[in-house]
Amino acid sequence: MSTLFSGPPGSGKSTHLRARAAELSRDLGDEAVVLHSPPLHDVTARAIQTLALPEAPSTCIDEARAFDLFVRAAQPLLELGWTEFSSDLDPEVAGLRSPERFLAQAFSLIGKLESALMKPSAFLDASLRGATTFYGTPPNFSHPPLLLATAEKYRGSLAVENGELARQHKHEVALARILAKLYADYRSALEGQSLSTYSGRLMNLVLHLRTHSGDARRALGPLRAICIDDVQNCTFAEIELLRVLSDEGGALLCLAGDADSSLARFRGARPEAALRLASEHQTLSHNYRRPSSREVARPPNQDDEADTIARWVQQQCATGTSPNEILVVLRSMERSLLYENALVAHGITVQTIGACNPLAHRDALDALAPLFFLAQPERNEWLLRLLASPTMALSDASLATLCGVPQAQIELVVSPNLPSSRDPLRYVRLMQNVLTGERDGEISSVAAQRISQLRSLRNAWLGHSSDQPTLVRRIWNDVIARKDTQAAVATQRIVLGNLFARIVEFFKLQPKATLDDFLHEALRVLNDPFARTDVAAIPGALQLRSIDAISGMEFACVVVANAKAGSFPRWYVPDAFLFSPQLGIVPRDNVGDAKSSRTAKITYYLHSNTTRDRYNKQERLAFEYALSRATRAVLVTASGRPTSGRTAPEFCDEFRTRPGVSEYRG
Repeated sequence: MSTLFSGPPGSGKSTHLRARAAELSRDLGDEAVVLHSPPLHDVTARAIQTLALPEAPSTCIDEARAFDLFVRAAQPLLELGWTEFSSDLDPEVAGLRSPERFLAQAFSLIGKLESALMKPSAFLDASLRGATTFYGTPPNFSHPPLLLATAEKYRGSLAVENGELARQHKHEVALARILAKLYADYRSALEGQSLSTYSGRLMNLVLHLRTHSGDARRALGPLRAICIDDVQNCTFAEIELLRVLSDEGGALLCLAGDADSSLARFRGARPEAALRLASEHQTLSHNYRRPSSREVARPPNQDDEADTIARWVQQQCATGTSPNEILVVLRSMERSLLYENALVAHGITVQTIGACNPLAHRDALDALAPLFFLAQPERNEWLLRLLASPTMALSDASLATLCGVPQAQIELVVSPNLPSSRDPLRYVRLMQNVLTGERDGEISSVAAQRISQLRSLRNAWLGHSSDQPTLVRRIWNDVIARKDTQAAVATQRIVLGNLFARIVEFFKLQPKATLDDFLHEALRVLNDPFARTDVAAIPGALQLRSIDAISGMEFACVVVANAKAGSFPRWYVPDAFLFSPQLGIVPRDNVGDAKSSRTAKITYYLHSNTTRDRYNKQERLAFEYALSRATRAVLVTASGRPTSGRTAPEFCDEFRTRPGVSEYRG
């Protein structure tokens, strides 16, 4: 019998689940029980190793490395080198005019297809079948509700005749074939290098167990009970794995979840289906998290908003709350540095976690700059960053002089110290002048002294004979400037600590690698749209997290920042192509000779599927989930004037109207 603990956030689901897991461990033994949350890495890995499937010896790589491999597998497409498509490859299919965005969205779609247990051939079949269904019997594009629900600028996409529909059909089929081949080539590239991703190996495992039901019991090994917290975030593939292991393998399932707490519906989660795995439901209704203070603030601009948050946090700390017990939540981390700067300015140490690139932080970039100067001095963007850093602090005039030609070589040059922006050699001269000192006499004595000292340090680094991590630590000690406040020092230490741990791990896995090798890896991570910062919380630091990195957490005080239309919730903008099991591929943009920017199919699909409304509903659930993380105090903030709230809701202003919510005056 399988059991589900369900209830709203703060009702004690996780506590009951952990108690049940401890009870099962006493009865069955520790090796017979696993307590997990999605994704189910351990359960999947155990099953594959026990069954000795072909995936067992492969190395499981993360999403960031998988995307890098996917980009390499897609190069023949970008170079129009697919021989099987040489006669009819359409380079104008939706999205291909922006290759980087196209590849990122294609990779995201492939991950969803794997989570839906759909292989490349099945995806192509569904796409062609859906296209035939849609274009064979087109819907009524002049239906009044459809016209009224469509923005005026997109209504032209519904004024289509048979000839235009046939043209769109042709482009859609080409897009489906391209995506199917990308999917197949990517999987082949993984298999060729004995690599796999979590979603890929999970799909292979579930499909194997579906056709070899007798292996389900053997796949469990010593496991007898599987306890899953936050089961509402399970994908279809994870739900199928749990179902097979329970029905065919006899595993006891103990689950905890709430459908309204799912943060991953648009990433493939099936919360309602996950909750149906349990045959016995135990509903918990008491809410243990009831913040006594609920406040709201909407300053005129984002700088003032960040300052308001910092003052509120400072007041909470003054009452005895540790920064570790305070959470600041953002829907998007694009402007997280603004909030971090304000908090640090008020003496609060900050740790940023979630959907943000770990190497894109200002302090991490400053720490990488001297490493590039040692190993790749020709990388002018890093050299300029180093020369402009607090340690060097060279002025623009000094930099312009270093980019120019030495005075002794100038003849009939009008502005020798202001090289043209189109001068292709200015950065070559910058590197040469820094390394050789040819123009030290033409800049200020202070700047010349700093350049000379930097040159001496580099020569000393080149003679360093110890291991690479020790060299990195020495370089940072030589050139990284100390911050001027305790909070800034602590925040910088957290960022550099995470970066140094990454460096140590890199050289541990590749003992013969050089610093140059690591820098190539760093550039790959910096350009990776799927890179994340997932690290353990540091004692004494406030946590600044993205909404997808707060699942199952509890804090005394929570700030939900930037809760306004366009930020939280974000505007709904469909990808270049969507996928529907019934309608197949749904391209967003028209190409070729089309008169409208959007296809008729996506205009119809977004209306019939109520996609924007479902998206806003999911964003609202995420907002409520963020609020539910607090036990004592909540602050919701936004900036600027609110919109009318028709396209996207205004969460901050809606929160203001709730009973018991007061205005924060600072």
